[in-house]
Amino acid sequence: MATKPSQMIFPLTSLTNGTDTELPITPILSVYVSTIIAYINTYVLGILIGVVGVFTNTANISVYWRMGLSKTTNISFFALSIFDLLVSLSTVIVQVTTNQPVSVKRLSSGAPVSELGMGLCFIMYPCLGCSAWTTAILTIERCFCISTPLKVRGFIT
Repeated sequence: MATKPSQMIFPLTSLTNGTDTELPITPILSVYVSTIIAYINTYVLGILIGVVGVFTNTANISVYWRMGLSKTTNISFFALSIFDLLVSLSTVIVQVTTNQPVSVKRLSSGAPVSELGMGLCFIMYPCLGCSAWTTAILTIERCFCISTPLKVRGFIT
């Protein structure tokens, strides 16, 4: 049975008589459209969201710095903005360095550029965890502020 290049053949075994049959499955999207969607996802969405995150977190850091770090909420939001800034920066660099055409280039040492992006994952993932923990601490602090508003300063600070 001749197949078209756009079809994949999966051998299936019938449960009744045990004979092998072939079932052609045509993909929903062509390879060309899938490649375009992957490029849009990587270069437009991934990098754009990372760049917006860099600018907004930089603005947040400057605002909280000017407000002062005397209250625990300001300190927590300041720390959250720093962690999110590091995640945004490393996301942009990882997206650029691990995808073609940049990933096939080499550094002066001879190592591929994609190794730089993979190395930044050691910064990005711990910062993601710290960001989640900071969000949880902020949530717990806000719950205490609502449940015991007069006593919260005694055990949060």
